[in-house]
Amino acid sequence: MYLIGYNFACCLGWAMVWKTAVTTVLTKMSDPEDTSGSFLDQLSYALSSVYNAEMEPLLYYSQMAALLEIVHAFLRLVRSPVLVTAMQVSSRIVALIAIVHASSAQSKYPSKDRDGLTRKLGIQFFLNNLSVSDTLVPSSYLRIPLDQWGAGVMILSWASVEVPRYLFYVAALVTGDATKKTPYVLFWLRYSLFAVLYPTGIMGEMSVFRKAATDAAFVQSFSTVAATFYGVVLPIVYFFGSPFMIFNMVANRKSAFKKRFAKPPPPPRGLCWPVDSKGQRSSTEVNKAIVAAAVGAVNSDKAQAILKCKSWRFSYGKHLRALVEEQCKSPEAALKIAEAGLAKAYELFEFIDADGSAVSFEEAMNAKNTDKFCTGFVQGTGTKRTEKLEVPYKGEILSGQRLKDQIQAWVDYGTIEPSCGDAMIKCVDNPKWLDVSNRYFVLLGAGSAMGPLHVLMALGANIIAIDLDRPNIWKRLIGIARASSGSITFPLKVEQKTCTTDDELFAAAGCNLFTHTPMIRDWLLDLYPKNKPFTVGSYAYLDGALHVQVSLAMDAICRDLSEKRKGTSLAYLCTPTDLHLIPKEAHDDAEAYYKEYSKKLYCKFYVMERDGFKSLEPSPHVIVSLSVMSFL
Repeated sequence: MYLIGYNFACCLGWAMVWKTAVTTVLTKMSDPEDTSGSFLDQLSYALSSVYNAEMEPLLYYSQMAALLEIVHAFLRLVRSPVLVTAMQVSSRIVALIAIVHASSAQSKYPSKDRDGLTRKLGIQFFLNNLSVSDTLVPSSYLRIPLDQWGAGVMILSWASVEVPRYLFYVAALVTGDATKKTPYVLFWLRYSLFAVLYPTGIMGEMSVFRKAATDAAFVQSFSTVAATFYGVVLPIVYFFGSPFMIFNMVANRKSAFKKRFAKPPPPPRGLCWPVDSKGQRSSTEVNKAIVAAAVGAVNSDKAQAILKCKSWRFSYGKHLRALVEEQCKSPEAALKIAEAGLAKAYELFEFIDADGSAVSFEEAMNAKNTDKFCTGFVQGTGTKRTEKLEVPYKGEILSGQRLKDQIQAWVDYGTIEPSCGDAMIKCVDNPKWLDVSNRYFVLLGAGSAMGPLHVLMALGANIIAIDLDRPNIWKRLIGIARASSGSITFPLKVEQKTCTTDDELFAAAGCNLFTHTPMIRDWLLDLYPKNKPFTVGSYAYLDGALHVQVSLAMDAICRDLSEKRKGTSLAYLCTPTDLHLIPKEAHDDAEAYYKEYSKKLYCKFYVMERDGFKSLEPSPHVIVSLSVMSFL
């Protein structure tokens, strides 16, 4: 209710600013005494009169209220980044200071005092021109000497943007959906007006800055440093920053319209997030329950703290750290936590059949399936690769001693861990290890860009490929296999002998880790004699909540293969979001980078944005990330 009231009050404030500004412009443009000169002269004079005694308090309080938006972002009442919000509001405040303290931006006299001002100006004109009396002075010469038309443009642009923006926020809060349920007129105005009003607002602000920098009263109120800031620094900042801001809004508009007019999602099928207390398939409640169950296996107090957490979205980080701390206490604790968390996930996630019936994921994996995949097989006809480790680097192919020297250089610099370097050097020294023609590799997400498909195929491996049932994917995968010395085995919807063309083969190949999870597991369990050990690699990757689903599907397959196929080993493609225990060398490097980079300005800005100004000291892992990005 507070946010609704705040946004509605701001909308009313800016509506009054807009009404006052428009009324002033129309009045000045239609005043017979102010209509001499060209249209542009009249318009410039009218815009110069916008900031007057009536406008001053309205503009001041309406804009200063925006400071609360920084507080809202800091307190996580809204999703806006703190630093970005602070910069946007500050730019407005800077412009507001300019028009408040620069006399050439002001027209603080109400229209009813105009006659008195005219008399004063007429007397001054008479004193300067002794041959002309007060009564003979043309009214066009007696205008208030204002030339700060940019202030009027700026104020009108601000108000025209803010009224629909705040009203849009009110509608979004009331309806609970900022994308599809807000009135279309408000939605369109929110994401379209910027195309005109951002450039006009920037033009007005730049004009205000220029006037302030050359205004004697402004310089006297502050200093020549302030004049330099307004006259030199701000124009440079605006020159480079304005295009970024405008193109960012273009991207936001594209994203918002895409979401609003997106087709409704298909009915849920296969492995899905369960329905929460609000009737939605949201990740928040499920994640909270899984983490609580996991840590509760070894520490009930921490589990209760998690369950009592009211703002999981903004505070889950500390609870995940608490979970990792418990895992680090002993191998037994780590296993208990992992087992409890996975068991809860299998219990909570649903598996929805084609007819809409749903059971827990655990039940789905334990059920007997009558549907089965057929098996496809393609043997490559390419030449077997030379049995030596080769690594492409900077346009060259490194091998032998040159490769070992480069590996050591990577280790010394910190590009790779010493353990990784040792493993690579062992492969260089043992070329027979590169013959994997008798090994079987199950690739869950075979076409992944980060997966090892190309390398394994070049080494003559036997690939068991799991990927989506899309013809273009299988055209690529089977093409790679045919050109190699390895082989590829894959699930088919029909017998391979019934596929008379490649196009039919590509169309029948593949499966879906979400909807076919139990069938994929069954197919892999029955594939090849069980005395042939599998190495199962989890390489599928998706964004956001979908990655949790695909990870759970891959885990179910890995779990059952590990338990029911002797000699099964597992491989994973790690991501930066995983939490790991690290070697002492990595810890020491992180500490060294921390000492070197923690005082640098860009690191402080990063942490201010990430943590909402809670701490100005970057943590070591952030320093390492930033240093790597800087190096790249």
